[in-house]
Amino acid sequence: MKKIIDQFANKKVLVIGDLVLDEYWFGNIGRVSREAPVLILNYDSKEHSLGGAANALNNIAALGAEVFPISAIGDDESSATLFKIFKKIKINTQGIIKENYLHTPTKIRFMAGCLHTAKQQVLRVDKESQEKLKRTTELQLIENFKKILPKVDAVLISDYGIGNLSPLVIEFLNEQALVKKVPFVLDSRYNLSAYKNITLAAPNEEEAASTLNKLVITEDTVFNDTKNLEKILNANAGLITLGKEGMALTVNDKNIKIDAVGSKDCVDVTGAGDTVCGVLTLALAANAGIEVACRLANAAASQVVMQRGTATVSYHNISKLIDKYLT
Repeated sequence: MKKIIDQFANKKVLVIGDLVLDEYWFGNIGRVSREAPVLILNYDSKEHSLGGAANALNNIAALGAEVFPISAIGDDESSATLFKIFKKIKINTQGIIKENYLHTPTKIRFMAGCLHTAKQQVLRVDKESQEKLKRTTELQLIENFKKILPKVDAVLISDYGIGNLSPLVIEFLNEQALVKKVPFVLDSRYNLSAYKNITLAAPNEEEAASTLNKLVITEDTVFNDTKNLEKILNANAGLITLGKEGMALTVNDKNIKIDAVGSKDCVDVTGAGDTVCGVLTLALAANAGIEVACRLANAAASQVVMQRGTATVSYHNISKLIDKYLT
């Protein structure tokens, strides 16, 4: 495992999907409004972070790899903020298309609390495009993918259902994945079954259940479910992430339960799936076996859920986890 993570900094990864800007407004609750039965937030400060596919690529970049995002966003204030963050963390933005008819997906969270208490979310406002991608934009995304693919060691598809992964783009990706010159890892919030020929997908229980037309994933059926997912996706293995219960993996007709690492208590699961997929992608790019890649990703996710909001894991963190739990 140490040899695998030592290779992360030498890898190049293409991330195609829905880039999101996360915006946090912080303040204190002073009183109830006279105008309506609502609380008044006394504004204190504002912060920005990366969400969606942007959080996935941030996790990969934090481990030293070079990342090439491909996405279509708006030409607006939110995209300008995204580009400032990308510049700061040295992300190549040549594959990102700005379109005037699109809005950059932005999730605004209002966080409130008293002076010496933790801030909690009281409201979230999402700004997303109602417009579907124009054919010219779809073709440009495909062209950008073709140009960048020969440069990379792996591909991560990060589909948050916001619109970048249109049917035409998905059809193209399925064709590219069939050739499998490099590993293809998939994270799809709502449209898992549309993808085919990938190396590995990492749905959580809710996403897996929806794909399999089930109400819930149970302990008794989980490995039958992983096998069915493997067939539906024509993947190299079947995987379901189980939160504090770890992961269930079927690979080479072998059922493997991967237990959670460390504490089962968590602060915030936001973005944990991005960490899982980012580490999975890097590990497979470094020629790790699927089971080893999943164990590394499972350990990495155990660290980000102990932090509020979207977070990343470092090489040092994973190295310590290997020494403590995985040897």
